Amino acid sequence: MSSGDGESLAVMVFLGFVAVSLLLCGLAAADLDDPEHFYAGGGAAFGPVGGGLAIAGDYISAATLLSTTGAVALDGADGILFACATVVSLYLMMRFLGEPLRRKGVFTLGDFVADRLGASADRLGAPSVRRALGVTSLVVLTPLLLVQLSTAGRIMAAMFGLPDGALTGCTVAGGALMVCYAAFGGMRGVGYVQILKVGVVLTAMLLLAGVVLARYGWSPPALFDAAQEQSGAGTAYARPGLHFGDSVAGRLDLIGFEATLLVGAACLPHITMRMHPGSGHCQGVPGRWCPAV
Repeated sequence: MSSGDGESLAVMVFLGFVAVSLLLCGLAAADLDDPEHFYAGGGAAFGPVGGGLAIAGDYISAATLLSTTGAVALDGADGILFACATVVSLYLMMRFLGEPLRRKGVFTLGDFVADRLGASADRLGAPSVRRALGVTSLVVLTPLLLVQLSTAGRIMAAMFGLPDGALTGCTVAGGALMVCYAAFGGMRGVGYVQILKVGVVLTAMLLLAGVVLARYGWSPPALFDAAQEQSGAGTAYARPGLHFGDSVAGRLDLIGFEATLLVGAACLPHITMRMHPGSGHCQGVPGRWCPAV
């Protein structure tokens, strides 16, 4: 297959994915007549397996995939520690935050904090708390969103064979597409898209991993040894400290970065938000959306 044929196939697959994603959002939009259905995006909407896949889709992005694989390739043991920290972070979020967020039967982190602070007896009060949490969410997510969109823009530009000057346009187009998903499909429509994305990513990663491992006799140690040999770092590739250095400051940087991944990734608003919605109205509590049983 020539490079031109490969680019054409990539463009066709991309446009097909966009079309299917918009179709899923359109199907989900039929049930979004009220806030409860618009925000209902957890296990109540998809079931346990679907809800887990939707959370995984929120957690995995193009930037995450590229940065994690790049960190493992360049930094060896440090990259593996970074990858493990993100996995443990998701476990911590599910273990310590999942159940309290679900039991409150609220939609957003602002609702949850307002309820915990006792600032209001219903979901319409405490506007200052909700405004503060909304501003905080924007401050936290804006840098993350820009990094992810710029990465997606670079991938889009490379896929379409566009020059570097088209990066801004591709980034804006990707952001507009994400806004359309959220505006038309709500949490449920975005959840469908995330489930589709996880299926595509897992399939592609398994195929790619199989192709790479086949070159090394299906031996992960042989693959790691080859990566260590080609890295130029020698035995330092297999020890923590290659990324930040072996100095005291480097080790402190490594600990701080790991702590950031463990705690910060577990508290990202767009991930915790998927824990809030449930299914069914609470008895005796008008307007409150109860967690699924």
